[in-house]
Amino acid sequence: MRLLPLVLLIVPAFAQTDRIELLSDQPGRAAAKVSGILLHADQATLHRETGELQMRGHVSVLLPARSDHTAVRYGTGVIVTAQPIGLTADRLTVKDGVLSASGNITLLPVDEELSKMQLHGDELSMYLKIGDATLRGNVKTTGFVPGRRGSGADFPPDIIK
Repeated sequence: MRLLPLVLLIVPAFAQTDRIELLSDQPGRAAAKVSGILLHADQATLHRETGELQMRGHVSVLLPARSDHTAVRYGTGVIVTAQPIGLTADRLTVKDGVLSASGNITLLPVDEELSKMQLHGDELSMYLKIGDATLRGNVKTTGFVPGRRGSGADFPPDIIK
């Protein structure tokens, strides 16, 4: 008798998840599409009962340009941009609209003029619908100086604080 209310609470939560599709990629590689975002990795597992996608080995994602912005918080800094951002990691999961990445994370702009600018860390969590992310664990920046606007060292160029 007590299980019925619990089941009713869980079912709507699963119904809100975005559609996740596993796609074929080149031999020995996996691809998936989540909310229009294409992800690539060496291996992928989709747990249909929980709606969780797990990707492992050389994971790469292109976070698309947004009409509003993507915000990536790290330590005491934040990068805000409307431009596309590349993401690589060792492992990645997507569940209930949250992308979680871990192991050797690199965020880099797609713009070739800014290709030497990168942000590195150990863990990233991002709410896909609003483009809000937090990078944690041994965070390092290369190729730009946070807070120095107009120096040619801005991460895709909107705002750095």
